[in-house]
Amino acid sequence: MTLRQKRFSFTVLGALLFAIAILKKSWFAIWQPTVYLLPVFLIGGVVLLSIYASRLLGLRPAVPLALLAVVELCLATDLHLAAVNQHEGLLSREMLQDLYLNELRSIPFLTSTSGCYNEDFFYTLRPGHSTFANLEYINSLNVHSSGFRTDEGDLQEAEIVFLGDSFTMGWGVEAEESFPKEMERLSGMKTLNLGMPSFGSARELMAWKKYRPAGPKLVVWQFCANDTAENSAFVHSDFELKISPQWTYEAARRRNELQQYYYPLKYTSSLMRCGLRRVFGSGMEASTEPCLEQFFAIVAKMRENYSGPLVLLDLESSRPDSNWYAAMLSYLRQNPMEQVYLFPVNDLLTKDDFYLLDDHLNSAGHRKVAEALWQFLRSNDILQSQQPEVSLHL
Repeated sequence: MTLRQKRFSFTVLGALLFAIAILKKSWFAIWQPTVYLLPVFLIGGVVLLSIYASRLLGLRPAVPLALLAVVELCLATDLHLAAVNQHEGLLSREMLQDLYLNELRSIPFLTSTSGCYNEDFFYTLRPGHSTFANLEYINSLNVHSSGFRTDEGDLQEAEIVFLGDSFTMGWGVEAEESFPKEMERLSGMKTLNLGMPSFGSARELMAWKKYRPAGPKLVVWQFCANDTAENSAFVHSDFELKISPQWTYEAARRRNELQQYYYPLKYTSSLMRCGLRRVFGSGMEASTEPCLEQFFAIVAKMRENYSGPLVLLDLESSRPDSNWYAAMLSYLRQNPMEQVYLFPVNDLLTKDDFYLLDDHLNSAGHRKVAEALWQFLRSNDILQSQQPEVSLHL
């Protein structure tokens, strides 16, 4: 084998290792030891390409390595400055979010310290105290034995129950800054927070059935469009949800681990994946009609054992979105439900109420939601009203 053939063979090997690291990241979550092979494939591929491909092209091997190092440093600096200053830099906010959300963000219920498998819900937060952090925040998680961010007093004495996903749980803020706790402060009424990240309406209903307090005066239920897949499976299985086995949770936890630790060229390789997703990814969005039919079927199921006032609100990732509110309003006009109220929260929110990188509300956003919700309850006399009625919004 000639020198040129050897260089070509090592170039092909480097390209193969690099392509696997970029295109098949999920392969490295199959087994715990393989998690640490991702940087080996990535760095090994880059080194082989830099040395042998450069020589085939008559370039110095140090040139592509230096360029990649500069790109990595720029991306790292841009991301961390954006997180600290809450202002976009070299990359647009959209590109920064794509990079952060898909490649860098850690998920609390998938970390070994803050999450655990649960036979009833697939996962919950880990009971006890833990700290959860991403680029823009560090939060304390004080979790009840139920796995929710609440305490025993809330479970026993709550007058207002909040159902929802990560928005309701208070992702990215302290428990006292979440809008359920802000509502407790404003109203003087004990609240129970049954929000859990990535729960669809199906598991939110299951949580309600398992942990509902005796005689709540109000339920506030937060909807998000990403509930669709879970809700569809639940409704089409006669309101039963099959909980995946623990090994699937462990595989998801390992994928999350790949997001958590840093390795050389992590930001650069992540940016490449984002670019490929933009070129080849699907731009399809969920249709509102089947989503809402499934959601309101689950709401109707909940109303079989709770006839008190129910406030619905929609919160979508990264942005205020009035489309889902309009669709929910239209549905309720055509299919009225007694004592069901629709709170137009998205009219109040702006991009400044969300983190720049993370797609969740910041503390100011939570405060704004709570204050507006309390005003909505008072202006519509919801907590005092005892007569059955249909009220969409005012």
